[in-house]
Amino acid sequence: MCNYEVQELVDFLMEISLVGKKSRLRIKFCKIAFQRLEELEEDKRRLIDDFCEKDENGKPKTVEEGNNKYIKLRDEESYKREYMELMNEEFIIEETNERKEMFDLIRDLILNTETEFNGNTALLHDRWCEIVES
Repeated sequence: MCNYEVQELVDFLMEISLVGKKSRLRIKFCKIAFQRLEELEEDKRRLIDDFCEKDENGKPKTVEEGNNKYIKLRDEESYKREYMELMNEEFIIEETNERKEMFDLIRDLILNTETEFNGNTALLHDRWCEIVES
C-alpha cells in the first residue's frame, strides 16, 4: 500500500468492534502502521524545512491569507513533486511467520466485512481488498 493509504485503512480497522485475541492482533497491525505514520509526519516536517523560506533566526517564514497562515516555500513545484513522491512511496509490512496470524485476521476483516460501503468509501474498500489479495 502507499503511504497516503495507511491512515484510512487504520481508521477503518479501528472502527471494527473486536474482543480478545482478534482485538490484540488488530492493534498489533495498527501499531506497525502508527509507527509508519509517525515516520511519515517527520518526513513531511523535513520536507517543509528543506523547501521553506527562513527568516534571520532560521524559522520558517509565513504568509497570511485571510484567517489562514501558510509557510512560505522557496520552490513550490519542487516541494509538491517531493511531497507526492513521499506519499506514493510503498509501505510494505513484511509477512513473517510470527505475523501470519495477524495478517490472516486483517485480510479476513477487510475481505469479509459486513460494513456497507458507497461512493469513495467503496473505492477505498476495493483498494484495501486489492492490497490484501496481492
